[in-house]
Amino acid sequence: MTDTAFSYEAAQQRPFYAREDTITEFDAWLNYELERELSIRGYQNIVVREMTDALLRTVVEEDLVDEVAERFEEARKKAISK
Repeated sequence: MTDTAFSYEAAQQRPFYAREDTITEFDAWLNYELERELSIRGYQNIVVREMTDALLRTVVEEDLVDEVAERFEEARKKAISK
């Protein structure tokens, strides 16, 4: 399986802001954990835009509002306690 789900031209690049540590952990997870899993499943030509799209769709489709809100609250509480 080598074809991508959608072309580069069909993607919309959007900036996002996060802490450096979070981005480093995310990049490692995306490039090592998720890409390895997709490779094991037989996919080739794995591109970041497809993995990011799948991740965003998962958050929305699985209705992870509570989980995301909890992470948000944890970060706020941690910042206040410093």
